Amino acid sequence: MAIVLKGEKSLEGKIKRKEQARDQLKGDIKETKSKLWTLRKEGVKDIFEKLFGKDNNYENTTEEKKELKEKIKSKKEEIEKLDEEITALTKGHAGEEVVTSILKQNLSDEYYILSGKKIGGEKEKAEIDHLVIGPKGIILIEVKNTSGIFYYDSEGEGWLKAPFSGKNALITPMKSPQDQVERASRIFKGNLNNHSNINISISNVNINTAVVFADDKCVFNGIENRFTMKTPLLLKDEIIPYINSLPQDKLLYNNNEAARKLSNIILTQKPNN
Repeated sequence: MAIVLKGEKSLEGKIKRKEQARDQLKGDIKETKSKLWTLRKEGVKDIFEKLFGKDNNYENTTEEKKELKEKIKSKKEEIEKLDEEITALTKGHAGEEVVTSILKQNLSDEYYILSGKKIGGEKEKAEIDHLVIGPKGIILIEVKNTSGIFYYDSEGEGWLKAPFSGKNALITPMKSPQDQVERASRIFKGNLNNHSNINISISNVNINTAVVFADDKCVFNGIENRFTMKTPLLLKDEIIPYINSLPQDKLLYNNNEAARKLSNIILTQKPNN
């Protein structure tokens, strides 16, 4: 069983912060509605006084009610946006947990797993869903917890995606699923090469990247070379066979002490300011 090192749990933190922001907005709406109700009561009183010729604040009250209604509308829109973001983050976190479980249960204790690692600095930074360190070197894994039918048009359209909703389903362009992890790999290599406390030449360690689709409802249409791409596209059940197929790393194979040391250096390394 692989060793899971305690990471930064960045997705959990993002979800918690957005939930707190949503709760704050809900509290603001409750308070604003209370003010609006008070103004409505005052408005009725003002109308009554106007009918009998007494001085009143009817026009000012009406304008303030309008402002409060706009405020409530704006905050409801913010809540709706936060709900969508929380749903997406929660789904992403669930996918990462699925992949963590697969890696932990199916790799030996020669492997170390780090999750949610932030790297880079002010000019260029990235986040890695999973780092696997062990006899096959270092594998950076990007997790996509999304369903659909995926295509690649080599003649110009690039990556395309269609939902599972019939032959007339809309096919839409999508960002390359590999760009994010390949960019993270470049930043990661730079970080390690510049680390003052590491006496392991990272140029001698195999570093590979992979994208894992955690959702069961995921189909690759016409992408026959997805296993042999620079960054392969894998279903969740294919990640272990992929790792096993990689060549042994000259430095880390049969050298658990080096793998452990490297894992702890990566774990404790802070993003550059």
